[in-house]
Amino acid sequence: MPIKFTCPAGHLLNVADRLAGREVRCLRCGTMVQVPSASPPAAAEPRLEVQVIEPALPEPPPAPTAAVEVLQSPPVDPPVATAPPPPAEVPPVPRPPALPGYECPASERNAVLGIACALGAMAFALAAPSFYEIVEHLGATTSAGVARWAFALMALAALHVAYAVYVWQVPDWGSVFVVALLELGQAMVLAFALGLLLASKTEHALAQWFDLADAARSDLARLWCFFALALSSAIAFLCGRYGLAWRRRLAD
Repeated sequence: MPIKFTCPAGHLLNVADRLAGREVRCLRCGTMVQVPSASPPAAAEPRLEVQVIEPALPEPPPAPTAAVEVLQSPPVDPPVATAPPPPAEVPPVPRPPALPGYECPASERNAVLGIACALGAMAFALAAPSFYEIVEHLGATTSAGVARWAFALMALAALHVAYAVYVWQVPDWGSVFVVALLELGQAMVLAFALGLLLASKTEHALAQWFDLADAARSDLARLWCFFALALSSAIAFLCGRYGLAWRRRLAD
């Protein structure tokens, strides 16, 4: 193991251990220096084991328990049953004003009643031949059936009854004028039927469809048709005249 030492001039020398105790010359300054004996091997430095000790953290103090004070609510009186308040008075609903076209004056009420009665009489006049035809059909041993004109007259009679009720329920100049138009149309149909009966044109398509062959040979059928035509024309004239006069009175 080489020996390391320094000369008096401070130069570092490194010689073999076999030269211990001898003098050697410094190669730099030329000074003779005695080589020291080999020093015993240095004892190994003790190793210090470092143990990291974590400091113990102090335990947190226990949280102080809050004193809970139980508050007792004051005693509540039980609810006292009270009588319900009286219902609020509902103000009466005002009656809507009467429309001028649908308010029948008291002076016109009798005239409307007369028109309704006239329509009822016209319905009876129209239904009478139909009832006669049905009774004959039921009493005959052999019959070709009820003629179609009987059903047509029954339909007209029912229409007149409906209009009589309509005029009485809605007494107005417009209702009276509608009755005039109805009677005018019926008068035209009766005039055409009377013409067929007087001309005895049983070969006409309408006469054959309504089964007017037997009625064309009867004077009673012609007389009835003339009477119904006159009554229907009179009702149409009177209702039209009265309805227009009623409208003029309302306008004034």
